[in-house]
Amino acid sequence: MNEYEKLMNYGLRLITKKRYTVVEMSKKLKLAMKKYELSDPEIMGRVVDRLKELNYLNDIEFADHFVKDRINFRPRGKFLIQKELKQKGVDITAIETAFGNSDFDEEDMAIIALEKKLKSWEKYPTEKVRSKAFSFLSGKGFSSDAIYKAMKRCYIQLNE
Repeated sequence: MNEYEKLMNYGLRLITKKRYTVVEMSKKLKLAMKKYELSDPEIMGRVVDRLKELNYLNDIEFADHFVKDRINFRPRGKFLIQKELKQKGVDITAIETAFGNSDFDEEDMAIIALEKKLKSWEKYPTEKVRSKAFSFLSGKGFSSDAIYKAMKRCYIQLNE
């Protein structure tokens, strides 16, 4: 088996387990080159290009899936999602495309996140709940505008 095939097989094995961005895959392949003691630096580029050609590496699709997963499973604010995607090496145009393709509403996401926590804060006075809610939501990357709107809507629902 030649060096290209070794690295390609490694890349394909990685892709079967989870999605990767181009930057993440390049880092993994670089480490694999050291592990397998491969010498030709062009091999990594060829493997990444082939994985892109096969549509196994696609940063726009990665960002789309990432945003949708955050909407459905782990509500976060737009700021934090953008930060996470940038850390994974996704460029800003792919990130904006992903937000444009999704039905992301930061206020609704804040409400979903806040509703999960409100029951545990029932024993606290209103001012303490407001403080905890603001800290919690800002830590999740929500904008202050979305936080205030979500707190207002949740607070009104609690007192009716």
